[in-house]
Amino acid sequence: MAHYDLDDVAIVEDKPPTYELSGSDTEEEIERVKQKQREQTKDRSEVYDKSTEEEEGGNGGEEKEKQLDFFKRKRFLVDEDVGAVDVIKLERYVELYKGSVTKSIAEADYVVTRTQKPLPASFKGELVKPLWVYECHDMECLIPTQRYKP
Repeated sequence: MAHYDLDDVAIVEDKPPTYELSGSDTEEEIERVKQKQREQTKDRSEVYDKSTEEEEGGNGGEEKEKQLDFFKRKRFLVDEDVGAVDVIKLERYVELYKGSVTKSIAEADYVVTRTQKPLPASFKGELVKPLWVYECHDMECLIPTQRYKP
């Protein structure tokens, strides 16, 4: 490798260091080097053996399970104006959080729709956009519906 001084006048070449191997290495030195290499390999592999999942204690699992039933005793009707892919996701989320899906508007607590619909006078539930269910899922709790009216 060549190095130049500030005036580009002198050129200095560095040569890579050379190591001379002689037969003077003792068995102890060889064993010590091999042991060090094994330890380094072991240390590297331990990084991959560690779990990235949080460990849950006996109480932690029950507490998490209680939090994930925020749709419990709530019935949802997913309107036909919602796309097929969204229907699948919405129904999955409702059931995941212990809610139920119905086909009857009279039984529904929430009608998931993209547009404002005329509803029967007997309907006591709420109209909500699909985004409300998605955000409840993301936040893992029941959030207010005011901002999610169609």
